[in-house]
Amino acid sequence: MAITPALSTSRCNGPSRFHANAFTESRDARPSCATAGALLETHEPEEALREWMNRFTASTTTKRDLKDASQAVIATGVNPFEHSRAKLAEALTRLLAPLGAGVEPLDVMTLLVAIAQTEDPGQRKRSPDLVMDGIRHGAARTAR
Repeated sequence: MAITPALSTSRCNGPSRFHANAFTESRDARPSCATAGALLETHEPEEALREWMNRFTASTTTKRDLKDASQAVIATGVNPFEHSRAKLAEALTRLLAPLGAGVEPLDVMTLLVAIAQTEDPGQRKRSPDLVMDGIRHGAARTAR
């Protein structure tokens, strides 16, 4: 996403360049379908999924922390999230496929968003283990 003139206006007229740049950088670091493919090439499927989940929750936590910046960008008429849900679901589908898990990618994403919203860093670190256990259980159930 390029910074448009509307995003570089003065602090009196709109979001600052700092906020726009911070928001854009956080979006560039988010997990994606390309990230999923790269992880699957370099990790075992469960490790790839877990690493992607860690990146997703970290990215979502960053977005929460950049709420003011994202709202300022949205106020300019730009929808930075327009295709995010579909792309993230595609990435999760790609990561779940080798595991044979009978779970819905959007269900996993919903759980990860909830995890990212917690204020407790320890809980944010532990909770994806529960999601992974559920995915493994779903894969085992599907295999029967």
